[in-house]
Amino acid sequence: MQREEPAPCVVERAPAIRQDLIQIAGEVAFILSGSELHNRQPIRNLHERFIRPIRLGQGRMFRTEQGAPVGVVTWACLSEALHKRMLTEGPQQLLPDDWQSGPHLWVVEFAVLSSRVQPMVRAIVDILETEYPDTPSAHLHRISEDGQNWRLGRWDNRRSAARRAINAALAEKVHAAV
Repeated sequence: MQREEPAPCVVERAPAIRQDLIQIAGEVAFILSGSELHNRQPIRNLHERFIRPIRLGQGRMFRTEQGAPVGVVTWACLSEALHKRMLTEGPQQLLPDDWQSGPHLWVVEFAVLSSRVQPMVRAIVDILETEYPDTPSAHLHRISEDGQNWRLGRWDNRRSAARRAINAALAEKVHAAV
């Protein structure tokens, strides 16, 4: 009986992994490890709630002047149905198609090394005002330190728009007076 030669193994090349994505994943992991709220979460959250939205352009890293990572924020534009579930049931696992599924803006994750909270909050408001100027509001879940409880938070862009209009009018008056 003649033995058949085994079929040659086909080794597929793995798709190229972008170096910047590896760096971002490492920086996000560093930030999450320093966050009491995030450091016990499953590793899958790193991709699902941080890397995926950053790749979609719906997230930002924050760094010191020296370039050290100190915080990260992600947001989603959710469908009406998912928006209602988030309002009533709390945080939801978002599927890949959920991140850009509708008009409702949600801040999904916000992780920061403790000493940098206030400057980052201001920077996040600036991002929302700049990138979503026509969106009336954004929502978020404020999670307790033990990760077990949440309460709803809301940012009102109309107040920000009014503040911008007042500042522009004041700047015009100052310019006209000079």
